[in-house]
Amino acid sequence: MMRLGIASVLLLLPFAACSSSTEEPEARPDTASSSSSSPAQEPADSPADDESEPSGPVEDVTAIANGLKGSLPDVLESIKLTEDNDANDLIGRPGQYDAAVFLALDSLGCSGPDYDELSIDCGIKLERWPSADDAAARAHDIQTKLQTYGLGAEWDYGAGRVLLRIAGDVPPSQATKIRDAFAKATNAKPVDLAT
Repeated sequence: MMRLGIASVLLLLPFAACSSSTEEPEARPDTASSSSSSPAQEPADSPADDESEPSGPVEDVTAIANGLKGSLPDVLESIKLTEDNDANDLIGRPGQYDAAVFLALDSLGCSGPDYDELSIDCGIKLERWPSADDAAARAHDIQTKLQTYGLGAEWDYGAGRVLLRIAGDVPPSQATKIRDAFAKATNAKPVDLAT
């Protein structure tokens, strides 16, 4: 019987610390009878300020992809990358991108079977990295490999943590339109990471 009593006390003890006392005064809103005649002001870091001005670029790759689709009639299809369809096996792994979307471009002449592996050769990829530095490092790595091994070219732009990759076969004028649509969709000026 004694064991049951001790066990009950030990089980209930953590809950006793969480209970509230009825002796605590209730929080009262400020009244108009304050000593200052000026109206109350919100603190500078209030949530209202966060809603009125974005703190940085949009980093939701699905929203960015939708913005690109709406601005670029050349986009045939948008496919969200998952651990099952990411040929690079990078998505969701430590230090790698945590979200990505592939957009197929009609002008590159690819069809569904051609972009089964979601290759940059058939369009655009958006990749969201842990940091802007990680996105820039990814672009640098790609550019180094392309130049070292003569594998072609691609356009790379960054906005915050998001890396925009455009197939190198896209004409410069079209790449500029894609970059400008990316700027609009991310609410940021893209940084050229291919240089």
